[in-house]
Amino acid sequence: STSSKRIKEKTEVAAFNLRSGARYIGVSAPTLLRLLHSDKQIRFHRVGKRLVIPKVALDAWLDAA
Repeated sequence: STSSKRIKEKTEVAAFNLRSGARYIGVSAPTLLRLLHSDKQIRFHRVGKRLVIPKVALDAWLDAA
C-alpha cells in the first residue's frame, strides 16, 4: 500500500543482505561476495548461512575508495 511504501522510504536501513548490499554500492552480488572475502575491509556478520552487512560498513568502504 502507499502508506507502507511511505514508511519504508522514511526508515533508514541499518544493514543489508548480500543482494541488497550489492545493489546499494552498485555491484553484482558475486562481486560483493568477493570483496567481502578478499578485501577484508568491509565488516560483515554471518547469521546462520546468511550474510549481514552493516550500512555503515558499506558507507565507510565507499568513502575510502
